[in-house]
Amino acid sequence: MPTDPELHSHFRTLEETHLHPETRSSPEALGALLAEDFIELGSSGRVYDRKAVLEALSGGDPFRWTIEDFAVRLLAPGVALTTYRLSVGSVGTDVRTTLRSSVWVQRGGRWVMIFHQGTPVAAKDAVES
Repeated sequence: MPTDPELHSHFRTLEETHLHPETRSSPEALGALLAEDFIELGSSGRVYDRKAVLEALSGGDPFRWTIEDFAVRLLAPGVALTTYRLSVGSVGTDVRTTLRSSVWVQRGGRWVMIFHQGTPVAAKDAVES
């Protein structure tokens, strides 16, 4: 098992990878990050499974994003929870902020996302510990 700083860095990289336009426009790239039984509770309130997420992929307009308050918690051997605040915007649009959480599981020697949720919040709301 990697040390805490290595684990933190590894999961931050995985979360950032799934935000990159190259990943979000490629069923193969995004599919490699998602477990077969993946479920997402979207910030819209809709529920998506892996198939729906992959079918909805598009190149879309590039957007800027920042991650703050990133944390990793090991829930059990081979199970990790990541939480963070994501702010997203594109040229000429307002920044939208959501609280994000993902559950990652180790399968076949690699980490895959099994669950993801986005909850909209006001940009200045504080995260309480």
